[in-house]
Amino acid sequence: MTNFSIVLNPHYGKAQLVNLYFDDDPKPVALTTAPVGTRQDFELTARQVTNKMTIELANFTPIDAVTSGIDNVWIKVKRTADWYKTVKPLLNIGALVKYPQGDGAIVLNNLRIIDKEANPVNLQKKQAIVSTLLRNMGGVFSGNKTVVAGASMNYVPIELGTKCNTFLTKDKGWFDNRDLSDFPKGVVKLTGVNYSIRDFKTSPLPCTIMLTGPGAPKSATVTVIDIPVTQKADALFFLHTMKVTKAWQAPKDGDKTPPITFKYVIHYTDGSMLDVPVRYNDGIGHWINKNPLGLSNAAVAWATPFADNSGDQAVVYQYQWTNPKPELAIASFDVAYDPSTNGGFGIPVLLAVTVGNSVK
Repeated sequence: MTNFSIVLNPHYGKAQLVNLYFDDDPKPVALTTAPVGTRQDFELTARQVTNKMTIELANFTPIDAVTSGIDNVWIKVKRTADWYKTVKPLLNIGALVKYPQGDGAIVLNNLRIIDKEANPVNLQKKQAIVSTLLRNMGGVFSGNKTVVAGASMNYVPIELGTKCNTFLTKDKGWFDNRDLSDFPKGVVKLTGVNYSIRDFKTSPLPCTIMLTGPGAPKSATVTVIDIPVTQKADALFFLHTMKVTKAWQAPKDGDKTPPITFKYVIHYTDGSMLDVPVRYNDGIGHWINKNPLGLSNAAVAWATPFADNSGDQAVVYQYQWTNPKPELAIASFDVAYDPSTNGGFGIPVLLAVTVGNSVK
């Protein structure tokens, strides 16, 4: 090891000393640090590290600080020429390494993959990394095309225009005394996807689509049909939320599939149709939550606390639908209740829709 760099977190206890312990040596290498949040670089006397290095923060300002932190660390080591013949780092953070083996190689990916992420966006990002890695290695995929939101997507927001029938604010019709007045308007980017929220400052016009139900304004309707898309799409990204009007819990025995809250009906240019069911607390959730978390099939796109100090937050979700027929252009889509529940569990609100296509 030849160099060590660190960015300390200056918002809590500020460490003015960093001790580096190598292997089981009780005597540390002491580095005097400034109590700032910028990168600090140290050149070390090269030494062999065979097992581990421990970083200890000390000499805090204030001296009674109980919380501190490190934002970033860089460790530079010197490798021999023989080492580089057998180990090929593919990233400067060491998370992706290739080990040549004869005519091929073993690729080590240190990305941690778990069955379920608290924030589904993290799962989408990991899927994008893994699929790109396999594709670059010549991996062959079978089955349906997988589309993952990310930098490899081209986004075209759909203008809802005159299909909008409600506002985000309580003074013009919302569910109760709290509303979505803090939600950003115009062109916004949420969870990596570009959206367009209808915004007319000089002449306020409805900016969301809402289906009718208990507590909904009179302008809400049972269905909203023929929302134009007129283009091909690998995926559609729906920005939506809902007012839960009836709670549902999975039964102890029997079918645990959540009920359909409402559905999007996709109309293709060849005349065919396809239902996209959105299920309770799976693809959409209640618009008020104290601890907003991603759902099984929806990410938290936006959340912000209410000003009433209740601890509640307003929440909007992103729901991604992967198109099974990307070769066909989508003419339009509808928003409607499904006959199986007929809107018995909640009132959906659609804020925006974006077409996503993979960059070839």
